[in-house]
Amino acid sequence: MSLVYKNPISASQLTGAESVARDVNFGTNFSVLQIGGYMEVYTLNDLSYTVPSGSTGTIEYSGNTIPITYSKRALPFLPDSVTLNSDNISSGRRRLGMLVYVHETERTYQYTIPNYENLWSAASGSTQESDFGTTVTTSTTGGTAFIDAWLDDSVEGVSGVTRDNARWRVFWGTDWQITGGTYTSETGTLALNNNTGGTINITGFTSGGGTDTYITGGTITYNSEGRLRLSLNNDSNVDITGLTSITGATLVGSTLTLSDNLGSSVSVSGFTTVNSDTYITGATYTESTGILTLGRNDGQNVSAGGWSYVKTITENNNNLTVTDNAGNATLIGIDAITGLEYNNWGLTGTTSGTLIYLGTELPFITGGTYSNGTITLGVNNGLESNITVTGLDSDDTYLTGATYTPTTLTLGMSDETVFNVGGFAPEITGGTYSNGTITLNDNTNGSVSITGITFSSDNIYNTDGQLDGNRVIDQNSNSVTFSGGSVSMGTGTTTPVCALLELASTNQGLLIPRMTQVQRLAINSPLPGLLVYCTDTDANGQEGMYMYKSNGWVNVL
Repeated sequence: MSLVYKNPISASQLTGAESVARDVNFGTNFSVLQIGGYMEVYTLNDLSYTVPSGSTGTIEYSGNTIPITYSKRALPFLPDSVTLNSDNISSGRRRLGMLVYVHETERTYQYTIPNYENLWSAASGSTQESDFGTTVTTSTTGGTAFIDAWLDDSVEGVSGVTRDNARWRVFWGTDWQITGGTYTSETGTLALNNNTGGTINITGFTSGGGTDTYITGGTITYNSEGRLRLSLNNDSNVDITGLTSITGATLVGSTLTLSDNLGSSVSVSGFTTVNSDTYITGATYTESTGILTLGRNDGQNVSAGGWSYVKTITENNNNLTVTDNAGNATLIGIDAITGLEYNNWGLTGTTSGTLIYLGTELPFITGGTYSNGTITLGVNNGLESNITVTGLDSDDTYLTGATYTPTTLTLGMSDETVFNVGGFAPEITGGTYSNGTITLNDNTNGSVSITGITFSSDNIYNTDGQLDGNRVIDQNSNSVTFSGGSVSMGTGTTTPVCALLELASTNQGLLIPRMTQVQRLAINSPLPGLLVYCTDTDANGQEGMYMYKSNGWVNVL
């Protein structure tokens, strides 16, 4: 099964960087805030920093072994930001100067940002500093360059990256070696190349009056002689013997014997056998006492107390309550933006904890000017560079207004000329009908007459609107009859009746207006004989039918 390297984690996890006060004489470890220092990873990919596609806000991605605290904007007009720790040379788990050993290449790399102080000074217009760190945004060109430097994860020797432009440079330490060199007799200079890519020049060599003799190469052979053969430019050799190399070793009892290529040996004594070693065979932890008991192979136990770890974390109103295994609780305020408002071209917000949010100006277009074929659009308070639109001809003619009169549209141009567009049809504004002729009037004061209009004999009216005889109007067996000056509803017959209005039905009744007592009394100028039905009872009367008589209202039923 192949090895799969993962960034190690444990059951006890931090929620933020830990530190000590600046004036105390003890610390947490050899790094500052437990950030940077020295660490080991497995592959070169662990030196990379990845922002997953589509991610916004604070980037928290498990594939980043040595992350920084980087926040990517959710809206295009907001800035990106990098938050530094209080030392201002570290962010997240990455620190300038830190060393990382990579098992894949068996090399150590050091993190560096050249010209860091110059980048810091150029970003001063986009920084916000507090006691616990500094936030740098892309709101200025200097801030953008500073953040790009932190996002750069280039590695020396990978994808053509050289030492000069790499963020992760090979740290040679004491593994510094001469890899070759050249000698120039004209200048008396010996140039030696090393494995870091550097060159050392040694000058002052002089010739002996003839042709210089110098080393052109060499080979070393760890045989029984231990020989180093140096090749000279005059085709001769110089042999140096007696070089040694360990070729084997044996351990007998408490003595280790090392053998070399010359047949010699060196003995190292004082080793102990495995049976006499003391080692850990197991361990138990008791939470109630905070004691870790280690069992040894000699039957003895070693107890270690004072263990403390976070057991629970709860949040309320931007405060974290952290409780350890001993029941001790610590209140930690969260630095957060708790509200955002829009005001005067920008965003303002309220915060909690030590966070200070000065607001964000939004790049709105607030005005503009036109001159000689160029439109210049100004952005709010110079938040961003002005927008210019060029290429407009200063002699362009364009429409400035228009008026319309019947059948003609008049267009006004920027050069004070006008164009008349005619041919529009007149609009009908009204009309009359008389004796088979319709006369239509239009908005030009003209008119059009349409003659020859006749109506069918099925019309129930004379020309003066009078019925020319008895009529029955029927709809689904419901009829209205006009006969002899009387109106009948429901009879379906033209036989005159003695009443002005007749209502005929075997399954329906007469429904007169219904209202409350108050509504009845509010009727304006009632006439004698008026009938209504009151649906309620109050101080003005009982429910029932009322008739208005000359002396007032009477409850008749």
